[in-house]
Amino acid sequence: MAKNAVLILIDALRYDAVEDPNAARLLTPNIYSLMEGGFVRRAIANGCATHFALPSVFTQTFPLDHGGYNNGIRERPKSFVELLKAAGFDTHLMAAANALGRSMSYERGFNVVHTAADYRYQVGYRIDKTLLYELELAEKGERDRKEATKIVAKELDLILKSVEEAVNDTETTLWPAALRRLNRNMARNCPAERALLARNPGAVMDKLRKLPTRLYWQGLGKEKIGAAQLFFWRLRESLNWRTRSAALKIGFPMFPLGSFQVVAREFFGGICKLVRQHNSPWFYYIHVMDVHDCRSLSRPFHALCRLKYLPRWLAARRRGKTKRKFLYDSALMYVDEHIGKFLETLDRLGLKDDTLIVATGDHGYHWAESPRSGKSDLGFRSHYEDIDVPILVSGADIPPSKGGLLDSMSVAATLLEGLCVASHPSFKGISAFAEGKDAIITENAGRGNADLSRRDLYFTITTRTHKLFVLLRGHTIETLDLYDLVNDPREMNDLSENEDLGPVKKALLGHLFDQRHDLMAARGVTLEDYTSSSPEPQPRLEGMPS
Repeated sequence: MAKNAVLILIDALRYDAVEDPNAARLLTPNIYSLMEGGFVRRAIANGCATHFALPSVFTQTFPLDHGGYNNGIRERPKSFVELLKAAGFDTHLMAAANALGRSMSYERGFNVVHTAADYRYQVGYRIDKTLLYELELAEKGERDRKEATKIVAKELDLILKSVEEAVNDTETTLWPAALRRLNRNMARNCPAERALLARNPGAVMDKLRKLPTRLYWQGLGKEKIGAAQLFFWRLRESLNWRTRSAALKIGFPMFPLGSFQVVAREFFGGICKLVRQHNSPWFYYIHVMDVHDCRSLSRPFHALCRLKYLPRWLAARRRGKTKRKFLYDSALMYVDEHIGKFLETLDRLGLKDDTLIVATGDHGYHWAESPRSGKSDLGFRSHYEDIDVPILVSGADIPPSKGGLLDSMSVAATLLEGLCVASHPSFKGISAFAEGKDAIITENAGRGNADLSRRDLYFTITTRTHKLFVLLRGHTIETLDLYDLVNDPREMNDLSENEDLGPVKKALLGHLFDQRHDLMAARGVTLEDYTSSSPEPQPRLEGMPS
């Protein structure tokens, strides 16, 4: 009989949070129990943010493959969930991540979708990160205005339509009442906005330019917004932003989120009920945001309740078992508590031995602990604290391999191999049961739109011994920071100006061009162009750590 399966993605889970079994036993005993019955391997995320990394997790392709990550996995050939569904699994999506928006196609292959996301934030995010960019290109004369309006209108209509459908198609029984009310109110206004978009797209484009993106939902269906109303909305948004900025500047660690916060209890409680109703085999993808949102003040009572973990955390701190901040560790301890309740349910139902459990993170979190002061530029936020994540496997019948490197694509590859489900030709991942890769590529197009033809593209090449930051600007490759991971595992000493390491740089660039040759060819760049020209070291990017 086929095993059941669970993939638990704890957003922003760092590898060092589970690296030491003794520390895990103190802080996260339920995660430790999974480690005892299985194994943990270090993986290197293919993206340093959720919307960069998720396409790699779901489709075993690079973040910048298939036109980039603007539309999630909509243009990707296949999701691993579709393979599980075809193999007879009853598939369920349980997610609190706003990055899994319905217009991004992450629901592909799932029989039931339980996503508890804030649609106000999802729509605002898509406008801010992708759609406004098209209008800006028109403003700069790089795109025809009519063409830009057509592109934005088509995508915005799809986004608004997806919100309408999501309220009707999503299983909402696990939603907190407040979130249910907010999402239904927004969905109720989407048809009027879509009608306005069809009738007068110019009015909607004007609204996109004027309204703060987080407040766009308040103007749905309104052709014109009065000057006084617009002033009030902008003032309120400005005050919110300035308050948060001031709090961060003085070092206050917590702040309200810009979206409704859903916590692990609200998901795992529902899952414990649902698993009693299923016939095997079933698969759950569970994506919790508690660790990522560990600094949130949006639900103050929840934040206060986490103080119950303080004595245990202080004991671990005194023993040198954690260097991470309490807010981060306490959020993980909270998730661990509810993982424990889920494991107890599986045990009572006699399902634990017949369930493959994989737990991982999509990226790390520098704020929890870092030897660097401040945040580096998003493009190169790829130090160990940013991209080293665990792949934890429990219940597999196959021993793990200990060779090579794993990445975000390895998560689904490991799950499929552990379930004896055949892979897909488009998948590039290597499972934890096989010999890993020699080098891992982490990549993105920086903040905003992943315009592969115009934007600077950021790459980090990681091997067992070295790490190199590379910038593709126009048709030129620039090598930036270089680290010796053997002698400098915390990546503090930049060796990029050491001329003796030229062969090391060339070898690392060889890995980049070998794995991303199609992307480089599309920009008209070859490895020979770089090595033959022997460029001088480029100036450090603003925001790069020193």
